[in-house]
Amino acid sequence: MRSLRRILVCAALAGLASTTFAQSIPTIKVAFNTPGDEAKLLMRAHPEYFPAIGRDYKIDWLHLQGTATVSQALIAGTADCGITAPLTMAHAIIGAGLQPILIGGIIGESPKSFTSYWVTRADSPIKTVKDLKGKTVAVNTIGSQLDAFTRIWLKQHGLDPKHDVNIAEIPFPLSEAALRQGRVDVIVLVQPFASRAEKTGGLHKLGSQREIQPNLLNLIEVCRKDFVDKNPKIAAQYAKDFAAASKRFSDDHAASIALISSVMKLPVPILETFMFTNHDYQRYPHGTIDIADIQKSFDLFFDNGLLAKKLDANSYVRPGVTLVGQPGN
Repeated sequence: MRSLRRILVCAALAGLASTTFAQSIPTIKVAFNTPGDEAKLLMRAHPEYFPAIGRDYKIDWLHLQGTATVSQALIAGTADCGITAPLTMAHAIIGAGLQPILIGGIIGESPKSFTSYWVTRADSPIKTVKDLKGKTVAVNTIGSQLDAFTRIWLKQHGLDPKHDVNIAEIPFPLSEAALRQGRVDVIVLVQPFASRAEKTGGLHKLGSQREIQPNLLNLIEVCRKDFVDKNPKIAAQYAKDFAAASKRFSDDHAASIALISSVMKLPVPILETFMFTNHDYQRYPHGTIDIADIQKSFDLFFDNGLLAKKLDANSYVRPGVTLVGQPGN
């Protein structure tokens, strides 16, 4: 009886210790998007690839649509880390006092990669950007980075985006149909929707984002500064896992395409037409982020009246956490 009692007591203590350990593991509240947030989609689908997840920290995943929504979650503190864009981050800093720490790069554009571009119908009388006066241009979200580049593009061609054109908000999946049905005159194409539209044909290209900023970060990962200050080791480990996920996603093309296919409900053959080809976005195989490219975007937005004040990208770098480097490093 005493032996049985000892066994039961030991088992109870072991269970209590296990529960206490599990409760003591820090939790990171991470916001993610689909599409685009590929390294984190891999971390979410296969945490077993990353031993620190579940051992050193846990992740509460928060699925949100759009970088503006993620920024709101970061500002409110309902997310510790999340996907954003340089312009979205800048607005959150200036307008809401967000203090972010840069983690790494997700996708971008370069002279060798796919670049987002503006198109009209091939049978449209619009042949140049100047023909857009009085016309309607669709963007995914008013206030987004693509909206900002659209306004800069129009200004560079002598048009006032506030008075000369009408800028409408149409989500990416619906924009091609809106163009072909004549509800808008111009849309901006991004992947994977660009490949689908190109396959159908009947479009006329008017310009590209590359003409404005050749090397550009579209999506980046950040964490709240107060979270990093409170959990420096966990933040550093999260950055390492983000880098490892970026590398694994970039290396295993077949598995990565299958993952995106399952998440986005798109057939593998469609994704294979552009993913990991020169018609794909710039990917960062080690999750690194080029601070100079972030600074160029900040300066471009400020110079075009899209930011209320200048920002210094280096002030959001944390040694040992931020994955600083060139795209291939």
